[in-house]
Amino acid sequence: MKNQVILVASQRMDINKKSDRNENKLIRIGEKARHNLGLSNDKSVELWPNSNTSKDRINKSRLLLIFQAYTADLKELSKSDVSSEEYNRIGFVTTKTFKYICNDGRKKKADIWISDTIEDIVIGADPEFILLDGEGCSQYAAEVSGLSHEGRLGSDGPLAELRPDPETSIKTFVNNIKDLLNNDPARKYIEPYDWIAGCYYNGQGREFSIGGHAHIGTPAQVFEKLCGDGRTRSSLFSCLQKALDEYITIPMLKIEGKEDAIKRRHHYGYYGDHKTDHGRLEYRSLSGFWLAHPKFAEAVMGSVKAVSHAFFKIVEESNYNNNLFFTAAMERADVHGPAFHFFGDDFDKWDKIEITKALKATKTSHTMKNILNQGDINFTRNQIDSIKHKFRSLSTYREYSEYIDMFMEITSLPIDKLKEIDCNLKHTWIGNKKFII
Repeated sequence: MKNQVILVASQRMDINKKSDRNENKLIRIGEKARHNLGLSNDKSVELWPNSNTSKDRINKSRLLLIFQAYTADLKELSKSDVSSEEYNRIGFVTTKTFKYICNDGRKKKADIWISDTIEDIVIGADPEFILLDGEGCSQYAAEVSGLSHEGRLGSDGPLAELRPDPETSIKTFVNNIKDLLNNDPARKYIEPYDWIAGCYYNGQGREFSIGGHAHIGTPAQVFEKLCGDGRTRSSLFSCLQKALDEYITIPMLKIEGKEDAIKRRHHYGYYGDHKTDHGRLEYRSLSGFWLAHPKFAEAVMGSVKAVSHAFFKIVEESNYNNNLFFTAAMERADVHGPAFHFFGDDFDKWDKIEITKALKATKTSHTMKNILNQGDINFTRNQIDSIKHKFRSLSTYREYSEYIDMFMEITSLPIDKLKEIDCNLKHTWIGNKKFII
């Protein structure tokens, strides 16, 4: 359920200082409003601003416990000029919580969004690309005068890097990348060079592994209910990484080219390589090759979002059961620390873990290591059809079919055709060159 609620700052909540109750973590709603909003059986909800910017959706959301509204607040409300329709969708929070969500301390009430389900998954990325001079020689990005390490279009050592704002909408996210390449002030510093996307570069005695990491936001409900326990959090992210590897990284191996993909994984992006920070998964298996064209970016990142959304929907439907991420033997084990203790190179029980079994992401770790790190796979028609079938079985397939179908169409192309992908961003993002499909 996603609905709009009128948020009201309550002074009574501000002054309630009971030691066993933090009012800043509550939303108090009257019985009629809970029934009207479909929240009668819910214990918590996510709230975020009624804003057109995903940045507000990402940075200003808050998961709050539902408590009964104070009778005095409801009485005052009934005597005010609010309509009966408004009365039945009002929730009370502390002034501190109101200011956090609404970003405005002058108001006393505001329309916001409220949901008791997992809403849109936030997707971000920091893709890298190479700078080549007129003679085809690479330019070390960090040595380009004026190009900072911190900029949204900046440098990351030898490579240029984009840091677009994350989004819930794939098309908006891709437009954010286009806006950086077209309009960021730092563009003038790299204008003399060609901007080349890719997976791995080897030239003039230099070797560069090119990253295209995706950042997958963890829904507030999941983070609050499961990620407080380090063991569960680590296992959850390992399982999400495993699903993404089977759905996204394996077909990307064909598109990127096995030879370059394997060389890149000697440095990073190898099987099991991921980071978690700011409560999100940094999916490092992807190279920067998807940056080659806006349509390609949509296909890849839209498919990443489809798998991630399906993953978190399973978590939600289980009522946030942490048993989803462990085998029975692992649950019994008195082991602390990272889940990688369990999910090593020889782990062969992905079919015993409920969430990877549900997503049909059950290849053994040994098999996955051989595929991703060694290129041990032949992309036969049956292999491609198997990946298509898995995608189409996702609960999110219909919602993301535009991106998934495009991704699978690219994957199905002959290797000779894939080699025709133009990786010059000046041609594709600036010049609007047509993609290969």
